[in-house]
Amino acid sequence: MRLALVIILILLAAVMLIPLGVYASYADGSFTLSAHAWFYKLVLYPPKEKKPKPEFEEPTEADAENEEKPKKNFSPGFTLNDWLELAKVALKALRRFKNGVYFDLIRLMAVISAPDPYDAVMRYNAVNGFVGSVIPFFESEFRVKEKDIYIGLDMNGGKSKASFELSASVRVGTILTLGVAAGFGFLKILIKNRIRRIRERVARNGEQQTERNDAVNDEQHKGSC
Repeated sequence: MRLALVIILILLAAVMLIPLGVYASYADGSFTLSAHAWFYKLVLYPPKEKKPKPEFEEPTEADAENEEKPKKNFSPGFTLNDWLELAKVALKALRRFKNGVYFDLIRLMAVISAPDPYDAVMRYNAVNGFVGSVIPFFESEFRVKEKDIYIGLDMNGGKSKASFELSASVRVGTILTLGVAAGFGFLKILIKNRIRRIRERVARNGEQQTERNDAVNDEQHKGSC
């Protein structure tokens, strides 16, 4: 029994130490994530499309129900500050395992804009300040082979644009640990975001109800006169 347990622990440790290549990119609203070990490559996102069924097969009741149900798209509804906070959580976790991560490429291109020029400047300062603090962090804590960072400001664009590309080598154990840490951070920020939105909705409904009551009181006052 003990020998079997020792063998399992050795195998588990060996799996955790397997180096993986990780590649992630984002551009024009399209995100891709893949990993490869030796000659094997696994596309993690986007998922593979399901093959269409042959035409001669009659649809089942389950297929009909799935077609009727609208597909739900999950959106966390994060603000820019929420995303920056989540990135800080991931970087904090990443720092603990700096010896297990090697970055081949870090590329970030962003043009910050907003309908209101004041909002555009505020967003630019927030993003530029965050990136300005992250770059020295990567340069001092990790081995980075190539990096290309550009943050621009567009006062007339109305909408921000961003793209990034990242290629790294990391061990399986590091990925699992980082995933757990980032997952807890994501849930914490998600819950805080939901609570804030509920409070805003309650406050907005309260204001609307107060306006209705004032209007009714005015009408009653006019009628009594």
